[in-house]
Amino acid sequence: MKTHSSRPLWQRIAAVAGAAIVLGGIAAAAPAAAADSALTFTPSKTSGTIAGLDLQDIKFNTTLTCDPISEWGMFLSEPGAETVPVADGTTPADVWASYPIFKQRPGGMADGIPWENVDIPPTLYDSTKGYASLPWSQLLTPDHSYSIGVVCLTYADGFDTILDRDASGNSIAAWMRIDTDGSGNWKLNVPKVDTSVELAGVQEGVNNAKLTATVKAGDAAASDATGTVEFSDGSSTMSAPVAAGVATTTIPGLADGPHEYTATYVPAEDSNYSGSVSGPVTVTISKTRVATTVALVGTAVGYDAADLTATVSADGAKATEADGVVEFWSAGSKVASQTVADGVAQYTASGLTDGKAYAYTAKFVPDAAETDYAASAESSAVTVQIPALPALLTAGGKVEAGAEYRAEYPAETFEGGAEVTGEVHSDPIPLTETATAAADGSVRYIFTVPATLEAGSAHELVLTDGTATTTLAFTIEAAAPTPSPSPSAPAATGSNNPAAFHTDWVGATMQNPAGLLAVIGGLIALAAAAGTGGWYLWRRTRRA
Repeated sequence: MKTHSSRPLWQRIAAVAGAAIVLGGIAAAAPAAAADSALTFTPSKTSGTIAGLDLQDIKFNTTLTCDPISEWGMFLSEPGAETVPVADGTTPADVWASYPIFKQRPGGMADGIPWENVDIPPTLYDSTKGYASLPWSQLLTPDHSYSIGVVCLTYADGFDTILDRDASGNSIAAWMRIDTDGSGNWKLNVPKVDTSVELAGVQEGVNNAKLTATVKAGDAAASDATGTVEFSDGSSTMSAPVAAGVATTTIPGLADGPHEYTATYVPAEDSNYSGSVSGPVTVTISKTRVATTVALVGTAVGYDAADLTATVSADGAKATEADGVVEFWSAGSKVASQTVADGVAQYTASGLTDGKAYAYTAKFVPDAAETDYAASAESSAVTVQIPALPALLTAGGKVEAGAEYRAEYPAETFEGGAEVTGEVHSDPIPLTETATAAADGSVRYIFTVPATLEAGSAHELVLTDGTATTTLAFTIEAAAPTPSPSPSAPAATGSNNPAAFHTDWVGATMQNPAGLLAVIGGLIALAAAAGTGGWYLWRRTRRA
């Protein structure tokens, strides 16, 4: 920071008295145009009471930069006096002659870095009142308009300053109008950020128009914009909320031909953005039939049928309004044609052979009156594997416990349509399986032989519909005999073969505490006997 010899205080005060710009009507130098600064000055609070306006009330943000910046000051002025001529930008001058109500704020920001959440000082010095440091409640008077702003300094030393100057030779400042009313309230005249609306529209589906409006501030989307967008064709309007700067809507049920729309951005009451209107956009509805596809799925039903479900889609979604039929094909022949309802057609193929696989395809065929959806290509093939029937149980047959079997009964055995249940006798064991008799009274009953039945035992399958009863005898297969071991095969553990004995006696004995002590004692006795025998042999050898 530069230094120089300061003038006496009385000379500075006299200079101020002769050239001060006094708020509230005292003669002032010719002001600049009375308009808010083109630079951004965004406060965190925009209104309140004069009595409560202090440091805690507002902070400000601004894109203003000073080059070079070492200091800045805050001023309160009449509208139009926000910038002043700067002689040469190098000679110290009395700032109070330019900004009568002012406060120097030492310490600046690097060039190009925005000021964010900067505290507004609680007091400013008023040169018209003896340079008193006054709070805002005493600086503002009711029913008046002021400009509150910041100005760049390149030098400051008490009363002497050097104001930074722009290319036009004026001070560099950012400001905003602040108004007061007769009730002691203040309000900052925050300028709204200008917006534009970019509107795009496309045909969606058969006869719908999808509209997308992007609210922009400059060249970028105003992602924090709030409010609504009104889409209009001149006779009707649809509104949609703005989210992340974008609003969308779909206009349904349009006739063939062009449809022109505009979009109007209506900002929320507390929004920092101004409203705007897009240019017109035309969406032409052409009811060319929309391409369709068919997805087919199939599942086996019992041992002789398959359920097939075909779903008709268009534009990646189910064609719920498509009118027509789905043709089901197998082995090159059409096997069924079913009406489409809500985009779906179903068919059950019956009379199939158990244990056989069947391949199916499907395709959508629109009605003659259907103008929206086109016929589809053939779907991908699906294969349905029909399960093989269990083995047939015959009278006196042998069965395997736990295995599945079927019993077939001819017409007039049971009441047509009756539910048939089963048990295994002699000690009744209810079976969980049921069957429904055909219209002619025949039935196929499939069941699982209880796994608890003993090999070689004889039983009966008893079926009844509550009126008629029939029985079918069967026998549980005996277990296969165990082959005798060959002469060369090792004897089995536990046999009376003298060579076959338990080889894990040590492990078994060691798991018992008493056995463990017995083993240890035996080992000690064996060691003692071995030592005595060795000594005896040694003595015999010595005598010899």
